[in-house]
Amino acid sequence: MSSFTQLYGSAAYNSVWSTQLSNSLTVGTILGQLIIGYICDVKGRKWGIVLSTVLIVIGIILCTAAHGANGSFHGFLWMFTIARGITGLGVGGEYPSSSTSAAEAANERMLKNRGPVFILVTNLVLSFGSPFACILYLIVFQAAGGLSANLSTVWGTVFGISAVPPFIVFYFRLKMLNSTLYRKGAIQHDVPYLLIVRYYWKSLIGTAGAWFLYDFIVFPNGVCGLNSALTYVEANSAAVSGVIISSIVKAKGHELIRKMAEYQLLLGIIALPGCFVGAALVNRLGRRNTMILGFSGYLIFGLAVGLAYNKVIKNVTGFVVLYGLMNSFANAGPGVSLPNTGLSHGPHIRKPAADAKR
Repeated sequence: MSSFTQLYGSAAYNSVWSTQLSNSLTVGTILGQLIIGYICDVKGRKWGIVLSTVLIVIGIILCTAAHGANGSFHGFLWMFTIARGITGLGVGGEYPSSSTSAAEAANERMLKNRGPVFILVTNLVLSFGSPFACILYLIVFQAAGGLSANLSTVWGTVFGISAVPPFIVFYFRLKMLNSTLYRKGAIQHDVPYLLIVRYYWKSLIGTAGAWFLYDFIVFPNGVCGLNSALTYVEANSAAVSGVIISSIVKAKGHELIRKMAEYQLLLGIIALPGCFVGAALVNRLGRRNTMILGFSGYLIFGLAVGLAYNKVIKNVTGFVVLYGLMNSFANAGPGVSLPNTGLSHGPHIRKPAADAKR
């Protein structure tokens, strides 16, 4: 049950609208990866990063201000859909621009420790987004009246506040320079994509395939940051963890939403240490062995939850702990080692490789 369903009823806000809102962000993200990724090649990483930030801020502001003509609910949903699509363009653009910039900066300044540094400024920050979003939501929820809170006020305020972090970093992104590696090695005109595919097709298929399998399993399980944290706030499609928790928590209405956010916060916190473990192991064990270790732990805890599901769901705390440890192994292994594979490509292929992996 989403807050939109509680506010407007399942007849007005049905599965069609829920799917449309969810897909708008996904489609925008895919387009953002391709469009802004191309801009990163021909104009530079700075152009891509700045454009991504602008789109995210504009999209969030439009989400916050979404309103239908003459109070039309369907008009509101259409504006919300478009606003989320714009946000998705910016989010998608962050993948090729930010990760590539971080990889090149780590290559330049901290060559021996580029792997751990890259992990700490990318995957760790991304993983921190989920608990941060839950904390923000719980604070706003309580400030708005707790169990008697107006949910429209809550989700609108959460969206508005979420525009602040990208707005703050916008100044620093304007001042940044393209990396030395990009300025020396980039091919800005007549990029030989066919030649790139010819020489790198094996590594691209391997890394892109691994990313696909990883995301295919992990994203529905609720490791997608804001999407899982605010499942019941911004009317996203429910992540697997959210669905399970909502089915075993003995609460309804506002109380269910609050408990959902609390348990999602616990899930996010338990998963965070995996990033530090991965950063500590990636140089010692190597990317491949770190990935294997993470996948192995993910498999073990996943099987434990699945095989003992009927017993596990009787104890919501136990389920959350096991699920959180499973996510922690995902962060420690493939979550930190797969992005690092982009460091092995040259500047002319690094951005397309980043796109392919996502």
